Amino acid sequence: MKTVALLIFPGFEILDLAVMAVFGLANKELGYESYRQILLSEAGGPVPSYSGATVDSRKFRNLAFDTLLVLGSIEAPTSTPRMRSFLQRASQACRLAGEWAASAPARSSLRKPGSSTAVVQRLTGPRLRSFSCDTQT
Repeated sequence: MKTVALLIFPGFEILDLAVMAVFGLANKELGYESYRQILLSEAGGPVPSYSGATVDSRKFRNLAFDTLLVLGSIEAPTSTPRMRSFLQRASQACRLAGEWAASAPARSSLRKPGSSTAVVQRLTGPRLRSFSCDTQT
């Protein structure tokens, strides 16, 4: 079973949770749970979306996952040193990186295996950009 982690933060766009339906439908079509989904945040617990709806999450520390999706936002959230550190560690194991935001015009950024430059450049600034990655297991 693959674990898909979705990283959320205060002010995330709730529409971006729709990606969970893709993995749910894949499980249904396969007839077994091939994908397990978890919602992560820096502190864990309830996280308010931009629209005001609150979603429960788990703290991102020491959790294993195969795929990480960082959800989008109307406004880029201010990152913390702990968030940047987590994302930089996660990006070291990425095979593919791009942006995920159902609520924004589609844009993608791909990088080749073994190169974390595209992701790290985005994560070292004061604001976060969303990205996705498949960890090498």
